[in-house]
Amino acid sequence: MHKRLAESLMGAALAAACVVAAPAQAAGLIYSNPGVAITQSYSFEKLTDGDLLVSFMGGAANYKSYLGVIVNGVDLGLGLSNKEARGTTWNYGFVEAGSSISFYLDVANTGFTYSSDSSLNADGLNHVYAGTYGGGNRIGGKWFARTQYAAIGFEDMQGGGDNDYDDARFIAEEVGLVPYGPAPEPATWAMMILGFGLVGGAARRVKRAA
Repeated sequence: MHKRLAESLMGAALAAACVVAAPAQAAGLIYSNPGVAITQSYSFEKLTDGDLLVSFMGGAANYKSYLGVIVNGVDLGLGLSNKEARGTTWNYGFVEAGSSISFYLDVANTGFTYSSDSSLNADGLNHVYAGTYGGGNRIGGKWFARTQYAAIGFEDMQGGGDNDYDDARFIAEEVGLVPYGPAPEPATWAMMILGFGLVGGAARRVKRAA
């Protein structure tokens, strides 16, 4: 009786561990809200001195495309293809810590290029999802160490496609991401300035009362 109870408890514990571990492995790699367009753009930064290593994570596109990288305004050229085996890694060369990085997808079938900086895209739309990934599991038969990766997924069609950002997915090792939105509209600036004025006025009244 006790043996069967212990075996049941052990089985339940193992099942729970699997349920908990599975999402952790994929966290940040895939956009969790497919069909909903992302309007912000992303900027990226190299976190440490060293080679910029980018790995292909998969994709659902029929088009063939290549990933390009721009570091501090210098185009390092095209490297990884979305037709590589999952887990394939490309070395884009040595990059210093703190360097600004942008990624772009060059679609061979259409001739269009889609950048992580949406202002550079012909349709003016964002074509990128970016998240963070912590490693510590095997993808495509290759082990990825526990460290910080930027996860990048692309839409490869004009007009935004189906907004699942799953046409070509990559991870960049020791790269951090910083999302930034579009510039505030004039009305938004006016509201911000009014808000600053109200806060300043309140601070002066508190000072006088003290």
